[in-house]
Order: sequence, then structure tokens, then C-alpha cells
Amino acid sequence: MPVLSPSDCCTGCGACSAVCPRGAIRMLPDRLGFDAPRVDKSLCVECGSCSKACPVLAPLSRCPVPEQAWGLYAKEQALRDASSSGGVFGLLARQTLAMGGRVFGAAFDGGLNLEHREAGDETSLLPLLKSKYLQSRCWPVYSRIRQLLQQDVPVLFCGTGCQTAGLRRALGKLADSDKLLCVAVICHGVPSPQLWHSYRRWRERQQHAAMTNMDFRAEAGGICLRATFSNGSNVRYGGWSDPYIQLFLTDASLRPSCSRCTARLDGNGADLTLGDFWGAEKILPEFARKGLSLAFVQSEKGRRALESILPLTSWKTVPSEPALRENPSAVKPAPEPPEAEAFRRGWGAWPFPVLAAGRGFVPRMRAAAGWLLDGIRPAR
Repeated sequence: MPVLSPSDCCTGCGACSAVCPRGAIRMLPDRLGFDAPRVDKSLCVECGSCSKACPVLAPLSRCPVPEQAWGLYAKEQALRDASSSGGVFGLLARQTLAMGGRVFGAAFDGGLNLEHREAGDETSLLPLLKSKYLQSRCWPVYSRIRQLLQQDVPVLFCGTGCQTAGLRRALGKLADSDKLLCVAVICHGVPSPQLWHSYRRWRERQQHAAMTNMDFRAEAGGICLRATFSNGSNVRYGGWSDPYIQLFLTDASLRPSCSRCTARLDGNGADLTLGDFWGAEKILPEFARKGLSLAFVQSEKGRRALESILPLTSWKTVPSEPALRENPSAVKPAPEPPEAEAFRRGWGAWPFPVLAAGRGFVPRMRAAAGWLLDGIRPAR
């Protein structure tokens, strides 16, 4: 049998599945919905390709954390409105398309499962621009990216740090191509897909209609959810007070590997890392605004890409230290709270209305874990 990452360390990047020459490894969801490799013993020839491609078993070389951070946003209002975090990814994507290239990022399918998708024009790019608080299935696009790079077509790939690391491992030497630009997003962690679908079904029951889209960043400057339903309704849900976001921020619902993540700013293999510039009002008070991007340059290729779009942005640079202090997810994982194991053990016995009802939400979900494991129902 091949040597694969331990289940509690597996990030679900799918590099092992992508490189298997016999198609012996499939990525299948576990009980919490997290995709993980499953090996068909009858097909496996124990070649070791999967172990060599795994960024957990074979981590990328560590790189120094950049000494400088960038705060910037696109000057074009329409692009900022269609994007999250200042629209910088949109500018990089447009640049790639203008060169005849392809852009790969996360978008919802018809069942509101998140998947990586290829964009070849502005229309197909739009669904990729907004932030999603969920992990996408990215490994199916690795072979397509390989094909494009072999044809000398420029490619922009945007994903979480573990996904950029997985792509680089799956591509091997081709990952060093000048035609590939890897952009990692600053990631707090990825919550259970089963939690997401339980939440979605709960909202659908409230509206008596199927949810057709969810915008997690419907307003600039913070988290604000807006769901679209098949009956035509468009409903806004308060971001920080929304139960899905609250449960996400407790860290209890995150993938187990998130608390062990090494694919941060110094180990994700990206050319650029982008995210929201939280704390900008303290660091850049004269520049802080709604929808400001935080960017770190990690390679010469990334520097060239960022500098090429600077005329289309308003920008300032700051030392990395204060920016990282306000945005710690860029360099360190969220610690696993004591409630995480209770969440995993109890999943399936907890209908979402029980999670969402009564008493409000407390940090670390301690109260919620207590009610649910004890079988206590909140008052109606």
C-alpha cells in the first residue's frame, strides 16, 4: 500500500490523486464532507508517486517571510463591487486573460458545492472574484493546468495555501514555468462542507425555496451574507452574527489539518499571497478604506505581476510586522479548540436549527457543545 498523509494532517489538496499513473486514488468525502484520498488496492502498483507529490509528506522549501507588505485596491469601482478585498485578484486575472491565458479559481456549481473552475473571459471570471468561506475541490483542474503550461499558455491559479502547495507538487518541475502565476489567499481555515450544506438546507426551509447562490461578501469592508433563492428572493444575513460564520469562527468545525497547517506565507509555494487588510485603520489610517487588499510578494515573478497592475491601483507599503500582527492567519494556523473533537464526534446528531437556536453564540462554542452533547434542547 502507498504511504499517504495521516488523515488528521491531510489537507485534501488531491495532489496524490492527480499524479497517480493508474488512477488508483480517488478523493472521496468523509463523514464531515472533507475530501480525502482512498486507494483502490487492485489498481495500485506502489510506484510512490503519490507520496512524493504530497505536500504534507514532502513539504515545499521554507522561504523567509517578506519584510514588506502592500495595502492596495483597484481604482475601478465596478471591479471592486464585483470582487472581495479591493479587487486586486481581478486585476491580475484580467492581465492574464489579456495575454491569452486562463484563470483558475473557486466557484459554486449548481448544487452549491465549491469547485475550482477555468475562466477564459470576463464573463466566466466573475464567479471566481468573490471570497467563499469553504474549501473547493481543486485537484480536477491540475491536469488541465499542466496541459496549458505545456502549450505555453499563461495560467493564473488562485487557492488556499495548501492548494497552491498541492498544485506545485502535482506539476513537479513544470511548476517553475514562467507562464504560471500562483496566488495564495490568506486562509483562517476551512469549515466542514457538511456544516455548509446543513446550513444551506436550513435557510432553504426558511424560504421554502432552493438556494441558488451565496455571496459571503455582499458589502465591502466585512463579512455580509446575501443568499439568492429559486423563488426570486434575495435575503441579507448579518455576517458576524450569522450562525454559519459564528460556527466557522469558533474553529471547531475546521478541517483537522488546519490547526497543523504549514502552507502559510513561508511555505505555500505561491508567488503572491492576498487577503483582506484587517487592522488597516490602525496601520494605514490615512489610507484605510472598505475593501482593501493586503499583499505579500514571494517571488520575482510575483513582484513583476504586482508591479504591472500598480498603475491601476491606489497603494502603500508598510513593514510586514504590524500587518501580520493584525492578520496572524497569514503566518500561523488557528489553534484547535477543545470543542473540535466534540463537534466531530457529535456531527450527524446535531440538526442545524439546534446549532442555530437560542442562547446566542459564545467564543469557542463551549455552550453549544454542552447542550448538544448532553442532548439538551434550547428553549423555543
